[in-house]
Amino acid sequence: MTKMDIDNFEQINSPEEFLLFLKWLAQDYQINGHHWENTTIDSYLESIAAWCEDSRFLENHDHHWKEKPLTCIAELFHAGKYYE
Repeated sequence: MTKMDIDNFEQINSPEEFLLFLKWLAQDYQINGHHWENTTIDSYLESIAAWCEDSRFLENHDHHWKEKPLTCIAELFHAGKYYE
């Protein structure tokens, strides 16, 4: 997985790839945090919750949670970066 294709959450198939994603997300915040919509932990977590509710992510991805839980978690973390 590279930075160029990190938005393709289907690529996360192992704990190692998930760890790479988390490291990329932290690095992205350090470099581009001024472009993130949510720059405090409370706004970040609130945006994840709002995105889950608004998109019905948890309901619509029930089967996906069972097959690829790390992919789903990565998508949640990524949504927290930009969702209002």
